[in-house]
Amino acid sequence: MAECCTDGTRLIYSCSGASNVGEIADRVARKLRTEGFGKMTCPVACARKNLEHVGIKPKSFILTEMGLVKGKTPINEEIVDETSKKLLQMTLKK
Repeated sequence: MAECCTDGTRLIYSCSGASNVGEIADRVARKLRTEGFGKMTCPVACARKNLEHVGIKPKSFILTEMGLVKGKTPINEEIVDETSKKLLQMTLKK
């Protein structure tokens, strides 16, 4: 977390990673945001940019292009299951 700009806004960055601790970090960041401690933000497409920097061209999926709305789509098992199925279908298409 860092103070940003001159208005003293706290910016909260969290990397979900691929572990339980990463998920906990993400949830803590969201809780702090909800409680008004700061504003959650992220470097857009940071994973893709890091991979491209080392010469790997990843396949990217933009969830907002699949109908999810940032800040409005509910987070529940049904949405996670639907989105997982869509991603699998898109990946396995030949």
